[in-house]
Amino acid sequence: MGVVVAATHLQLGEPVAIKFLLPEALRHRDVVQRFLREARAAARLKGEHIARVLDVEQQPDGSPFIVMEFLDGHDLGRLLEERASLPPGDAVDYLLQVCDALAEAHVHGIVHRDIKPANIFLARRPHGVHAVKIVDFGISKVASHIEDVVTRSRATMGTPAYMAPEQMRSARDVDPRADIWAAGVVLFECLAGYRPFDAETFPALCLQVTTNEPAPLPIDVARGLRDIVFRCLEKNPLGRFPDMASLAAALAPYARHPIEAAMIVDRTRAMRTQADSRNAHARVTLPASECTQRERQVTTLRENALRVPHTMSRRSRSAVAAAASAVVIAAAVSMWLHYRDDGPPPVVPAATPPTSGPTGATVRSTPTPTPTPAPALVDQASPPASSSPKPARTRAPHIVKARATRRSADEARPVAQETAPTPADMPQRTTQETSGVVPQPAPAAEEAKVKRAQRNRGEPLSPEDVCGSPQCE
Repeated sequence: MGVVVAATHLQLGEPVAIKFLLPEALRHRDVVQRFLREARAAARLKGEHIARVLDVEQQPDGSPFIVMEFLDGHDLGRLLEERASLPPGDAVDYLLQVCDALAEAHVHGIVHRDIKPANIFLARRPHGVHAVKIVDFGISKVASHIEDVVTRSRATMGTPAYMAPEQMRSARDVDPRADIWAAGVVLFECLAGYRPFDAETFPALCLQVTTNEPAPLPIDVARGLRDIVFRCLEKNPLGRFPDMASLAAALAPYARHPIEAAMIVDRTRAMRTQADSRNAHARVTLPASECTQRERQVTTLRENALRVPHTMSRRSRSAVAAAASAVVIAAAVSMWLHYRDDGPPPVVPAATPPTSGPTGATVRSTPTPTPTPAPALVDQASPPASSSPKPARTRAPHIVKARATRRSADEARPVAQETAPTPADMPQRTTQETSGVVPQPAPAAEEAKVKRAQRNRGEPLSPEDVCGSPQCE
């Protein structure tokens, strides 16, 4: 399709390489477009293992040409023709540099689709070591500009001996794993001196690639290295290495120069991270009206998402408050039921007033009555603490003996536990009775009352009238 010639830059005086299209290729528009696409794809890549594109120009007749950096050396295909196979360390070193170049291309969405020894250029360095340079991006596929890919439907693009099975079926559906297959074929050829699949015709080659297993590698190749090669040659793309960074990490232990291998592994991993970040933030360009509608939807969703935690918080707080209220109400109801069933603790009355007797003024025969102690509270569930006799009270002389006889009988009989009277049966008590303090009449007032009664009626009061007051019991 093209030819490369050495030249000298007139202004800079530096050697350059110029790539022209052959005259017969100029008649095919798709070939011209692929040629220009190669220039654009290579110009985006700045890595040291990719031949740099310096300029693109047109001749007076309109035919384009590409100005590239001048590379002093030869391609890998020529080296294999001279030596047949390479030492494993050298082959791995070359493939690691290929991984470095393709990792950068894949980050930019470019799939080379034509990796082969003729496109792997070994450029001489000043100290004599060869540096790999990837050339010829003429049939590369730029994933971010699918409309620029000029490929006929179901057409095959690339060199058949290095094409992946999916690339043989359709060149439009390939991804970076097609380049991983091609790199595996190149490594196989460097180690064995022959290709894993070989046939005289293209249909026979396609049949072998899609159905047969690859040829075996020489027995002197390390088992781990053989596993790497055969993983690259998995017919299912999912069985291959997922990216160039993974392939480089697997090859690094078999490199002749481990320091450079480690640097390549680090660079490819960094580029993979960059690609992952770019894919995560990729956006699809939409019309202005549709973009506005989508932005409104996203804003609404974002606002709703922000409201959800607050709504849930309020519900949570309400649920907690309701639960706490239920606990308090249950405790209150339980206490009310308990005291309703048990009733208030009974109070033993200090004395029982007589049910019969004439009504009259209550007078004590002695001027200084003995104060009555506070009534004891008796719990319904427990018996009285003691059955000690009630304290003696001062009574009228003519009833002391009878009262003493009845009190002796009461003291001899133990106090039995009685059922507390219900609130309806209990007499109403004043605040003073509840507190246990029984008011005592003043002695002077009692004497005055007795004297007035005797003067008015001219007769003494009966004993029943004297003991009619609750204080005499």
